[in-house]
Amino acid sequence: MKLGKIEKWFMTRKHHAEHIINLTDNLFSFVSMKEKQNFLEVGCGNGAVSKHIAKKYRVKVTATDVDPGMIQLAQESIDNVPNIRFLEADTTSLPFQDNDFDIVLSFGVMHHIPNWLGALDEINRVLKPKGYFIFFDLFYSI
Repeated sequence: MKLGKIEKWFMTRKHHAEHIINLTDNLFSFVSMKEKQNFLEVGCGNGAVSKHIAKKYRVKVTATDVDPGMIQLAQESIDNVPNIRFLEADTTSLPFQDNDFDIVLSFGVMHHIPNWLGALDEINRVLKPKGYFIFFDLFYSI
């Protein structure tokens, strides 16, 4: 599901990017990061987190989003970041081989995906055995 105009405006704000990057760095303190690992971010939006990961951790970053406008925005200013690529892709049907990624990040995305169980199946398929799935999303108590 694509974001509405207000959601896009909020998601592309500098303050939001800084907040998400700080949260991601905190979550990464629990992960063994090594250069040359394959990293995937699903629902990358404007790409701020993926760009930060590519620069700081020097892993091979692939970032996807279902919205071509967000991918276009994410591709801006990546000329000096050789270890990153942005692709338009649906998380419920990822265009990658099985066991392709060491780390997969999903940050605030699943509540936008009607078939979120299918998305989790796809993430499991592309994640290497003993890989890391870093997940953060909205939730509520039932």
